[in-house]
Amino acid sequence: MIVHEEMSTINSEKVVHKSNRKLLSFMTHKSPKHRRALIDLLKKEHTDVYEEMQKAANLKKNGPQQSCLGSLSDWEEYAREHREDIIQQLTNEIGDKRLKQLEDELKNRQLKKVWNCSDNMANEIFSNEELEAYLNKEASARRSCTFPTKKAFEILFVAVSKKKVVSNKGGTLMRQKTSDNGMGSSEGGRLDSGISDGRASHSDLPDTVAGGNEGGSSVQNESISQEEVFGQISPSKTTFHYCPSIPQRRKYSGPNIENIKKRKLERMQLVQTYIEKNNITYTNLHMINNKQHNIYRCLTAHECYVFCDTSREKNVILTTETASVLKKSGGFTKPYAFKLQYNMGVLGNIARTDVLLDDNNVNKCQYRKSYFMMFIDYFEEFVKDVLIPVLAVFLKVQKKSLLKMEAE
Repeated sequence: MIVHEEMSTINSEKVVHKSNRKLLSFMTHKSPKHRRALIDLLKKEHTDVYEEMQKAANLKKNGPQQSCLGSLSDWEEYAREHREDIIQQLTNEIGDKRLKQLEDELKNRQLKKVWNCSDNMANEIFSNEELEAYLNKEASARRSCTFPTKKAFEILFVAVSKKKVVSNKGGTLMRQKTSDNGMGSSEGGRLDSGISDGRASHSDLPDTVAGGNEGGSSVQNESISQEEVFGQISPSKTTFHYCPSIPQRRKYSGPNIENIKKRKLERMQLVQTYIEKNNITYTNLHMINNKQHNIYRCLTAHECYVFCDTSREKNVILTTETASVLKKSGGFTKPYAFKLQYNMGVLGNIARTDVLLDDNNVNKCQYRKSYFMMFIDYFEEFVKDVLIPVLAVFLKVQKKSLLKMEAE
């Protein structure tokens, strides 16, 4: 049932459960006769595997709301229900000492309200060497690897604020600095004006100014609280400690707004020319502003033009780019090729993406389901083996902290 080329691919996997997944992936894309033979074999000789597959199939049949991997809320619920077992498993993998360090790192952390994974963040996860090194090890051999908290903290928690004394000519200010302590976060403090109301302000979504990292990389901003500038206000004291010098607001140093508008207009013209040339009508052209994956709802695609190729009765994504996404050989760069496959996989029912370049050339990229499923497998491992365990430890620390406060 398995050809030589497929067997070579399966044997190339160093981890047992990965080679099993690869085998299953090949078999599910074969004829109904082959699939039936595999199911009968599992049912007869590997009952435990067959029962697990049945459970997974029932979850998918019941809809995405049944998946424990669907969203940050689902991860938290799963971690809460199975907290002790998850923490015990993590302790076996990384050891008591590293677990204690993790508990200390999670003190005073604040969980994000929501997390959405864009194509940029998905590529960061898929190409993270530290994460790959950890996941590629069998559970029993993971103590020799660094537990990948940096990416996990960036995804799960808002930035930690800490005060920093800044010397100034007119006096001394206490600034509240948004620091990620090397952990990273897409939710930094916001500088709305020279003086804020003293509360930490966080955005649930990353900035998406052109050229920014919309996948959730570190953003470090600074804010000055009213109490810090004018002194602490207490009911018994009305005296303010005046600070004679307030720093000027920073000058905007981001991309030129006019250039952004010009570039957007040029891209729109490319799209309109393509639409007219290919006789794409109003009825078969759609703008997908936001789309969640049908099972893993945290995986999202944004701002995609989709039209139906009537000759093949297939849906196609239409996008524009500069020549910088091409290699010298003519193919797409690895990060951009991943982005195309990711967006097609998230949207679903997409045959290809047509990329309109500045020189009016059109480069076409066919959807490779197997490539997207490689990412899904990797993402599942990341969630199960890293994110959910970190959440379980966080919930334990949070609960202990709450009980300690009540006791005091």
